[in-house]
Order: sequence, then C-alpha cells, then structure tokens
Amino acid sequence: WNIYLNGTQNQSIDYSGTLKRIFLDNPDTIKLLNNLTIIDSIFIEDGVFDLTNQIVVLDTYATLVESGGTIIGDTGKITTTRSLYEPDYDIAGMGFTMNSNNDPGTTTISRYQRTVNNLPNCNEAISRYYEISCEDTSVLFDLKINYHQAELETLSENNLEILASDDLDTWVSFSSIVDTLNNTVSATDLTRIYQFWTIGGKNLIDVEFNVSDGTNPLANATISIDDTTY
Repeated sequence: WNIYLNGTQNQSIDYSGTLKRIFLDNPDTIKLLNNLTIIDSIFIEDGVFDLTNQIVVLDTYATLVESGGTIIGDTGKITTTRSLYEPDYDIAGMGFTMNSNNDPGTTTISRYQRTVNNLPNCNEAISRYYEISCEDTSVLFDLKINYHQAELETLSENNLEILASDDLDTWVSFSSIVDTLNNTVSATDLTRIYQFWTIGGKNLIDVEFNVSDGTNPLANATISIDDTTY
C-alpha cells in the first residue's frame, strides 16, 4: 500500500498496520490516527505531519525524507532499529548522522518532537530530541544533528550546541559547529553514546536600553548582564 496526500486542507491517515510508502504534499496539517510500520519511505514535501499519540516504525531499509514541511506531536515518535557497523550516514534519514570507525552494533534510535528540560547554562532546547540504545556505547564518533526552523521557536540559531544525557535530567554540552544554511549542528571526537541527544541554545530576548550619565545619553556604553559583556 502507498498513501499520497496532496490536499489543501487538514487531512488524516486512518490506517493501522504496514504501508510501503507515504507521500505528503499538503500545506496544512496531516494527522496520523494509528501506529504504522513503513517498509520503504516517508516523503514530506510540504505541510505539518502530526504524530500525536502515535508511533511510526521505519523498517530495516525504510527512510524518512524531509524536503519540506515539518513533524510535530510531542506524544508521538518515529523509531527504527539498525545494525550499525562503522556508520557514516544519516540513520534512516532521521536527522541523526554518525561517523565512526567503530561498531555500535544493533542500535535503536527514536525521534521525539518535544523539548527537554534542565539544560545547563540557562539553555533551552529545540522541540526535538533522540533516544539511542545500542550494544556498544564506548565508541569514538562525530555527530551531526539536523533541525527545522520551526523547532527553534525563539532560540538563537548561531549559538546552538549539541547536548546529551543518560537520564533526561543531567545534561552535558559539546563544542559544536552550526551550519545555518543546511540547518545542522555538529560535534567531533565524541567518546561515548549517551542515551538522549538534543540541540539547545540561548533564548532570544529583545531588550532596549537607554543609557545615560544622568544628564546626557551615552553613545558608547558597555553593558554587562550575568557576567556577559554586550
């Protein structure tokens, strides 16, 4: 079975079981009403794919292709299990690219479309995180995580960084490189695979300052907030 949706108003997928392919090209919202297993691919050309309360399983060779649109649904997830041996690719197209000369072995990766809390340095997270379970977590690897503009909300794009945790409570951050053109954040020489991964950054706050010496406005004033000079 294939499903192709290209309407111009809200649509839904009321099917439970296994599908070969889904193609979504609707500028509005397409809501998934049941759990699905995909054996070939999900193409999101346009619109919003709402996974609320549902699980999408990508089979052994299935891929997610996000050329446009976005995925939402903070109580749903996309998941797959793969055998990773010296990986150097985006796993199932889920926006989580590992590059390693080591073998993590059989790995389950799940993508959730919600934010996590308790990030260090007053950071906030994008509305996406990953859960990873693998046979060998002690591997040296490079990592690149994709993000969608809609997932940023008010985060400053230039200051994004990769963060990881084993309990969704205590997070560590890694020196990261942001590619705003391709919407990716990368970190290198990571030494183990944590259970949870996300992207975080500083919130954008618009503040207007009028600085004076009590009599006249000052054109070249230095302002420090929380030990940071602006």
